[in-house]
This record gives sequence, structure tokens and C-alpha cells, in this order.
Amino acid sequence: MFTRGYLTLLKIRGVPVKAHWSIPLIALFMSGFTYMPGVWVGVILLILWHEIGHLFFVLRYGLRAVSVEVNGFGGLCQYVGAPTPVQRSMIAWGGVVFQMIALVIALVVANFIYAPQSAFGLELYDSFIRINLFLAAFNLIPIPPFDGAEAWKLFGRLKGQKKPPRRERRVKPKPRRDGPGEVVQLKRRADGKEVIVIDEDEVKETVKEALERAAREARDKRQN
Repeated sequence: MFTRGYLTLLKIRGVPVKAHWSIPLIALFMSGFTYMPGVWVGVILLILWHEIGHLFFVLRYGLRAVSVEVNGFGGLCQYVGAPTPVQRSMIAWGGVVFQMIALVIALVVANFIYAPQSAFGLELYDSFIRINLFLAAFNLIPIPPFDGAEAWKLFGRLKGQKKPPRRERRVKPKPRRDGPGEVVQLKRRADGKEVIVIDEDEVKETVKEALERAAREARDKRQN
């Protein structure tokens, strides 16, 4: 939207974080154009934190981040690469996820560590709770250019992903006895044809048992 008027505040892993001179516009809008410095600071920090959330997932997926920008109309995390549909949705969720982290931290600090007492502290706390939730809901509107246009697609994309095929367990065929003295096994050759293999050891054992049985029967006849 803007090509000039940016000031580089810092770099995160080599990615420049820039602020535009128009930032006070959104801060004033969110405070109802009244003097509320705590809200101004809180809104600017939230927008910056939101864009860093996008940046986190961009870097997490190995994409190349170009810049993080904050201006009078919001913020922008620019990157190049070819993310998968699921990754695009996760990047879109990144800003709101980081906003929720900020909300939890604010609640923990205010309720268990230090409760704000000054007007500035109360305004800052209000921006991290009430305005934070408003900005999150606003960003999740499911139409472009809001994050919700990609974020809400995540669930359908996860559901539509094909599960990896289950690896079939190869079961060794058990031998079956087709007749006395024969154990038959079906084996597949390299050319794909099945052949019948007879277990020689089992055949020998069967023959031995038959001979012993015949000898016993002959001995019994002689005795009788």
C-alpha cells in the first residue's frame, strides 16, 4: 500500500521490521480519537505482535520472509515461496494465535503478578484484553483481504488430506497337510508365479512314522 515513509525498527533473523509514519491513524481510531496513550501504545504493539505471529510460521515452513510492516491501516508480513494450502492457512492463523498468547500473558500478569493502577497501565491492559479480542475477531472475517479468508479453510484442508496408506503386513503362509507324508507350501517366484514346494524334512518324518507303524503291526501279527 505504501512504498515510502517507512522506518526500520529492528531485524528479526535478518527480516526488517518497518513502521510507517501513518501508524498514529489506527491508534487514534481505536481510542475513539481521544487522548489515551495507553491504548495507542497497546494497539501498535498488538499489530506488530500480530505480524510477528505470521512471520513465525513463515520462517517455520522454510519460506523467505521479505519484511514485516506496520502502518495506519494495520500490518503486513511479506514473504515469497510456495507454501502448501495447509501452510497458508497456518500462516494466516499465526497472527491471531500470537494475539491470544498476548491476552493470556496480560491476564496472568494482571491477576497474579502486578495489577495496573495508573491510567496508562489500565489503558494498556484494556488494549491487550478488550481491543485485542476485537482485533482478533476482525481479522478472522472470512473474506479477503482479512486473515479469515485463508484461516478458516484450515479445517477443510486438514480433513481433505489423504491419510498415508497403511503398510500391509506380510504374513508367511502356514503349511497345510494335504495327505500323509506331504506338507505343501505356496511360494511366489520372482516372475510372480506361484509354485508348490514340498517340505522334505516333513516327508522323511512321515515315512519314518509309517515304517515304524508297519513294523509294529507285523510284530503284533507274529505274536498272535
